[in-house]
Amino acid sequence: MSENIGDVTEATYELIQKFRCKEIPLCDTIKDINEHISKYCACASIEEFSGDLEWFNVSRPLTFKEDLKGKVILLDFFTYCCINCLHILPDLKRIEREFSVEQGVVVVGVHSAKFDNEKDSTNLLSAIQRYEINHPVVNDSNAVMWNQLGISCWPSIVILGPNAQPLFLVAGEGYREELTLFVQTTLAFFKQNDRMTDLSISDHSLPTALAAHLLPPSLLLFPGKVAYHKGLLAISDTGHHRILITSHEGALKLVVGGSTPGFTDGKPGDARFNNPQGVTFYGSDVVFVADTDNHAIRKIDLSEEGMVSTVAGDGAQGRDKEGGGIGLEQPLNSPWDLCISQVSNSSCGQGDNEVVSKTDVLLIAMAGGHQIWAYFLEDTVWWRDKPFSKGQCVAIAGSGLEENRNNAYPHAAGFAQPSGITSSPQCIFVADSESSSIRRLWLADGKVTAVVGGNVDPQMLFTFGDADGKGRSVRLQHPLGVAFHNGNLYVADTYNHKIKIVRVASDGGVKDASTKSLLGAPKEECVTVLGTGQPGELCGDLNLAQLNEPGGLCATDEADVIFVADTNNHCIKKVNFVQNIVRKVIIASTETDSAPSENVDSVIREIIHFNPHGGTLSILPKLILSENWSYTHGAPVRMEIVYPKTDSGIKWPEKSSGNLAVGPDCEFLPIKIVIPPGSVDTGGTISLKLKVFVCSKNDTCSVKLLVSNLSVVYVENASSEQSLEVMHSIL
Repeated sequence: MSENIGDVTEATYELIQKFRCKEIPLCDTIKDINEHISKYCACASIEEFSGDLEWFNVSRPLTFKEDLKGKVILLDFFTYCCINCLHILPDLKRIEREFSVEQGVVVVGVHSAKFDNEKDSTNLLSAIQRYEINHPVVNDSNAVMWNQLGISCWPSIVILGPNAQPLFLVAGEGYREELTLFVQTTLAFFKQNDRMTDLSISDHSLPTALAAHLLPPSLLLFPGKVAYHKGLLAISDTGHHRILITSHEGALKLVVGGSTPGFTDGKPGDARFNNPQGVTFYGSDVVFVADTDNHAIRKIDLSEEGMVSTVAGDGAQGRDKEGGGIGLEQPLNSPWDLCISQVSNSSCGQGDNEVVSKTDVLLIAMAGGHQIWAYFLEDTVWWRDKPFSKGQCVAIAGSGLEENRNNAYPHAAGFAQPSGITSSPQCIFVADSESSSIRRLWLADGKVTAVVGGNVDPQMLFTFGDADGKGRSVRLQHPLGVAFHNGNLYVADTYNHKIKIVRVASDGGVKDASTKSLLGAPKEECVTVLGTGQPGELCGDLNLAQLNEPGGLCATDEADVIFVADTNNHCIKKVNFVQNIVRKVIIASTETDSAPSENVDSVIREIIHFNPHGGTLSILPKLILSENWSYTHGAPVRMEIVYPKTDSGIKWPEKSSGNLAVGPDCEFLPIKIVIPPGSVDTGGTISLKLKVFVCSKNDTCSVKLLVSNLSVVYVENASSEQSLEVMHSIL
């Protein structure tokens, strides 16, 4: 079959060249396509899907012999980490809008993972929901179909005829018009030849069951990035296509954008984004946004009540590898993250009149183009006395080839889907996701060097894993975020579900300033500080807390506090390394989630979506004692339930207290709480406080206070009867 695919592929690209040749009439190209179909429609069908594969967006597995018989099928071989695979999703959606299943066209995603984390069907489900993929998807986790067809790169699209015979194959992106023409011509060919009953087009439907319906109501949906400035957070609520501005404790200040994708400037309620990712503050009044799927940089002006404007990009994906255009005249290619950096601005005069100052520049991790770009906020003279104008957007590092190539010359270096970027006084750090490495771009001269992870071979992008250490011995898995603060470089090691720290100099440079040569830089240590290596959502003690594909993080003005965009858990988490505590930031309209005044040993925060008619919430406490502690003999676990104030109009119960009840298996019994009726988008925070009496091995006894802050938000169609397990650890 792979030999036949090779012939089909070669013939497909010959047709593409004819289509793109302006001198060849379209009618002649269509004639050649029909001859191509006539030649290959008699070929053998590809092998049936394996019966043990997991499917998504359908209620049962599909087969070529029954469900897909009589359909023109586009098999999209993809892996969800791949930016190029994401780029063709709009092309596939366009085809699905133009040709329905009943008209005879079906798109089937075949997920053939690159990274180990992507093989897991639970993680794949989250990606399907995150990227709003609505066609059937099969998890080819062991690449069986990939190997059978001899597929060699992501993305690859194989177009099959109505008897599952391969007709066309294209690899890579940028074939929207060709794919549409191939599908249109193939559909017409077999409809005109419906006398061939085995090859006729069928109008039957498919057993669809969209995975998007499995998503719970949530105030945040797949948040990608988070930024901090003087007590404020900017959150890219990526799945809702909007930006939230909150206090550092979650009090909602401003919502910018709507719940549906679009590309519109204006007031916060009128503006629209499309899968925004990177956010960064510029002073106290401006937030810049990497509007990824709009291929644009947007500006939110907080001094003008959140007015949105576009400063670069025109809404369409660009292929330019150099840039230089001003503002909206410069096309961009999937900007994924942003940071503000101060660079030397040389205003050259005569002799001693040369003036060197610092200028702020907006730096862009251009994931789609595998480069680092800059948007100049002021007229600037930078490397090698090159002038740049205010508003100019330029590629400053990376050749555009997808590589892990370090070089003393910035444009000779290569990046592989850079997805996180952060600034230090001497350099910027880049999370180079597809090479699973952290890179450094020196601000003084543009030199690109390695920090940790990756492979010495610049074209080897499959060196990944989960190992702490130094330099090349470190193993990461598709890191998406970095944040720098005073010598600590925090890394969102996304597919390992961890946060790691790389120890660098306090100014971001290497520890020995005399060894800044490309090959002589000392290795720097990388250690895991949060995450178990398995996806989960547990908060509380730092050593037990879990994450699920964290996509971004930010440092704060507190030396040991960071915020993490815990993407697949649909939340922002605050990490305090001094207190060794991880907690959710509860997004609410008021400061209902401020920290308790008591000396708390463990805090858990959860959002609960409840039906506006009210109902019953059953809370099951789970307490985990380390080997250092045991319960004080005969002492109860005291509980106190504190309800919100009633000034919101919701008739909350009065405060109550008592002892936790214990069942015959010595486990705590559930606590039943009555939730009163309320209106949509209102609610309040219930605090469950537990006082636990424990003794250590040396007979020292104490009282531990464990607090669960449960934020109830009324949401249409949510359940009226819910159960929640709250888990606290006592170390």
